Amino acid sequence: MESLPPKVSLVVPFYNDHDRLLQRMGLARDFLQAQPYRSELILVDDGSTLDRSEEIRLAFPGVQLLRYSPNRGKGHAVRTGMLAAKGDYRFFTDADLPFGMEPLRVGLDYLERKDFDLVIGDRQAPGSVYHIEQSPTRRLASKVFTSFISRIVVTGVKDTQCGFKGFKASAADLIFQRARLNRFAFDVEIVYISFKHNLDLKRIPVKLEHSAGSTLKLHFDAFKMLSEVFQIKWNHMRGYYD
Repeated sequence: MESLPPKVSLVVPFYNDHDRLLQRMGLARDFLQAQPYRSELILVDDGSTLDRSEEIRLAFPGVQLLRYSPNRGKGHAVRTGMLAAKGDYRFFTDADLPFGMEPLRVGLDYLERKDFDLVIGDRQAPGSVYHIEQSPTRRLASKVFTSFISRIVVTGVKDTQCGFKGFKASAADLIFQRARLNRFAFDVEIVYISFKHNLDLKRIPVKLEHSAGSTLKLHFDAFKMLSEVFQIKWNHMRGYYD
């Protein structure tokens, strides 16, 4: 007899973050096991240089672990997990669970009871608690990028890059079957596609519980970020998001 599908899927992409994953993923497991609904936890190894799959499976029995090689980027990992997910409601977050599990509880309420198509964490929303020390150069670059995105690409959304997002199954299928970007601007692409298909989006506040720091190399990656943003417009012109 085929088992019942889960109500909630949680997708967690990672790359060479095994120790952090092993330290933090117990929080996600315990939260999901305490809920009255069926759930699945999907970990996506984005081509880590060391294969520690067996260690992860032993630490978290029943987890669905997807692994491929070589490294393709966080966008590809999230897309892989989302298209493999079976839940009626599907979420993704970072391997260090920076905002804990409260956003999933809040997000599920908006998706299920209030009938939004997707929810995204917004670190600038009222009620959010998010503060990380940054150099003046990084703060300026972040403000310029955010202003450009919110005015030109996804009007009115000030935080596309927050590492927490959730979707109804129908919205997840629509978005991730069309999404193409693998790296820096994949979050922007998600919101862009949702706007183009008139999906109802809800921004929710988040509170930082744990910070692993950014791996972004500002001078090296800034051009790549902007080029991917322009790639979104090009993809739209070619009909990839229809």
